[in-house]
Amino acid sequence: HFVSLDTNISFTTGVLDWLAADLDSTSRRWKIVFFHHTVYSCGSAHGSSTYLINLLGPLFEAHGVDLALYGHDHDYERSFPMRSRQVVDAGMEPHYVDPSGPIYVVSGAAAKPRSVSTSCAHTAFITSTPCVARVEVTGDLLTLEAVGTSGQVLDRMTLRKTGVTPPPPPPPATLSL
Repeated sequence: HFVSLDTNISFTTGVLDWLAADLDSTSRRWKIVFFHHTVYSCGSAHGSSTYLINLLGPLFEAHGVDLALYGHDHDYERSFPMRSRQVVDAGMEPHYVDPSGPIYVVSGAAAKPRSVSTSCAHTAFITSTPCVARVEVTGDLLTLEAVGTSGQVLDRMTLRKTGVTPPPPPPPATLSL
């Protein structure tokens, strides 16, 4: 289930209520949200946004978001799973099974990469090497890779869901005459 947000405007209560309801109402196994501005970032141009961390972090945690993708800083950066502004499940890096918080990814390294700091506690992997993020979902497994311009894989992480049973498909429609 993909949700696109416009982070160029201030969020209203109505938008946040809509987002919470949308995330809760989906029967899809995976929840991925994407937008422009950074939440967690060690990029030299913009860095982390306290506003978005405080606003979206708790909402993503409460409503089961698996992955948040954004750009704004021109680098590639992947966080550890985050919960209540703290790193969780770091010991599973890079193959997570049922992590207890969303993973945040800056995927802006295709547009004139900028310098990065490597001293952010939330960061599992970071590079300013030109690359794109590739996400593949197959059933219970989500694979995220940072792929460089020559096709080399710079970063690879997996998320596996266990014990989550999707709801059964709806019964076929019947027509009574």
